[in-house]
Amino acid sequence: MGLVATAAVVAGCGGGMPLMHPAHPLVPDQVSMGAGVSHTLALGEADEQIQAARRAAEPAGTSQGPDAKTRVLTGALAYASSAPGLAPWVGARAGLGWDSDAGVTYSGRSARVDARHAFVDESLALSVGAGARGLLSRPGSDGGGSRNEPISGVDTGGLTGFGFDVPLIVGYRSAADLLQAYGGLRGDFERVFGDVRLRNADPSLDESVEVSVSRVGGSALVGLVVGVPPFWIVLEGSVGVIHGRGSFEVREQTGSTERVSSRFTAPTVSPAGALVTRF
Repeated sequence: MGLVATAAVVAGCGGGMPLMHPAHPLVPDQVSMGAGVSHTLALGEADEQIQAARRAAEPAGTSQGPDAKTRVLTGALAYASSAPGLAPWVGARAGLGWDSDAGVTYSGRSARVDARHAFVDESLALSVGAGARGLLSRPGSDGGGSRNEPISGVDTGGLTGFGFDVPLIVGYRSAADLLQAYGGLRGDFERVFGDVRLRNADPSLDESVEVSVSRVGGSALVGLVVGVPPFWIVLEGSVGVIHGRGSFEVREQTGSTERVSSRFTAPTVSPAGALVTRF
């Protein structure tokens, strides 16, 4: 649990939303609970835009003019949509009967609920599910270059949003549930919107910029569950590609505003691990 607490301290809105459950559903009235950590690496254009934003934000932050502000906001959109970083993972599931179960998960700043049905025989299963999640705003975060913010002087705590995903996984289960292995595919959509606060050396120049970004993506995942009742270790990893598109307004020195659009396509890598119990 110490590692989970550490992740909670360092995580912003980073971290993916791993499934962390095998293909076989829980039996009726059975409950599982677990805690661990997840991590997301966003590569390609998303990482390039985030790094460009960090360079533009230092040392004078967003007071360097509209071009620097555009780079900063473009990076903030890429960060909000790709969610790179370390995050805690906490989840619980309950068996519903009829080879179905449902769960609730928290990771980073996102909460997810899902349900799925499985086609099961003694050792093999095919699971089809659907999940919905919300991005929780974090008003009052300090911004200003703290370790909780990816870009100096930029506070993304006011962002919120929602998303949907559809996982399809197949899996194998050994006798007595000592070992389970699973893998599959997952489609994903997410929309993030709200205010990004830009902090300057002169607090009177601080401003909030309304932004919005949507992303679609797909990933392939594999997982392994190993243990002896009532405790299991779950390890999961996924690789995928996301495409994001966003927009924001930049105020020119003349006082007029310009609507700026940005987009990126980026591969992602997301490992995760947790300790789970069932009862």
